[in-house]
Amino acid sequence: LCGNMAFMSGAGVRFGCASGGQRAAHCNSMQMSAVKGTGDARSSSTTSTSRASASPIAAGAAAAAAAGLSYTDGVAETDSHKVTPLSRRKKSGLKPDALVTVGFPKGSLQEPTLDLFERAGWNIKVPSRSYFPLVDDEDINGMLFRAQELGRYTASGIVDMAITGFDWINEYGVQDSIVEVGVLNYSKVSDGCVRWVLAVPNDSPVQCVEDLDGGVISSELVHTTRRFFADRGVSVSVEFSWGATELKARGNFVDAIVDVTETGDSLRANNLRVVDTLLTSSTRMIANKAAWQDARKREKIEEIFMLLNGALSAKRMVGLKMNAPRAILDKVLAVLPASTSPTISPLYNEEFVALEVVVDDKTERLWIPQLKKLGCSALVTYPINLMVM
Repeated sequence: LCGNMAFMSGAGVRFGCASGGQRAAHCNSMQMSAVKGTGDARSSSTTSTSRASASPIAAGAAAAAAAGLSYTDGVAETDSHKVTPLSRRKKSGLKPDALVTVGFPKGSLQEPTLDLFERAGWNIKVPSRSYFPLVDDEDINGMLFRAQELGRYTASGIVDMAITGFDWINEYGVQDSIVEVGVLNYSKVSDGCVRWVLAVPNDSPVQCVEDLDGGVISSELVHTTRRFFADRGVSVSVEFSWGATELKARGNFVDAIVDVTETGDSLRANNLRVVDTLLTSSTRMIANKAAWQDARKREKIEEIFMLLNGALSAKRMVGLKMNAPRAILDKVLAVLPASTSPTISPLYNEEFVALEVVVDDKTERLWIPQLKKLGCSALVTYPINLMVM
């Protein structure tokens, strides 16, 4: 049973396969229940508290251990974390003289984040089964941690700066222990925010938060969920979810779930509806307070933020170049978007000027035919990697 989760129902016992990291945790949970005599499939508040405080991020623990870091499972036990010793940095492949250590988010944000860094000018490679990205910048060391942990690890100085979601900064209450450098408007599948929502099956009688009084809620965002219900005076038991949270609502294992959604597609696919929104979250760059006070580190962190923002600004823009007759220049400028400020340069043929402007990639097809009709020639568009305003 340690390798599987067993769910009891009127129809008998159903088994669902658990992943390797989950097996050990579920095994430990079942053993604890057996010792304490708590066999109820719907956990009490005490059981859910122990699950939440375990914060079982196996990947983060492995990375911390590989780097020689002291790792604890306790949510608030950040005092036990130590900066990586120089000898272990060399052994792990970290650059001993790097100026800043960057915490990259492992999981759904990993690929979008690495792609953003590459568009901003860095070449980053993640060796197979490694938690140390190779960055072609002698001033940067990279470490991969789950986004859930990066707020705490930044606060305690394991990394100098990190990219994570506001939801996890808020979940572990480290807002006052870190410096928020700024917002980076990107996520797993879009350039917008994500929402943590309270959801129930479509056929559930629950219509408002108060209808869940005395119920069981499953979520990965345990502390935020508890605070949400406590602020409304609604008594619930919140248990930690290891994943497949939508299944627990559909299978009637819990009364409701709190889960993250970006498009709402997963909720709709699982016949769930939103009762309320707990939190809206966006991606943030954060820094350790001591690192922020170091002038050289702060300058590097600010440069990284500027370049990443420049890459985001350029994501949906293209450059447009053309030769325009000087005699119709006013008409050409009237066609282009009012918000643009084109660069105009003289040509050898004084009857023409070279004009260059940045436009939205969705509208370039609108301008080119009009400009061609006016008499412009040699119209060229090209992608932009960075646009620093």
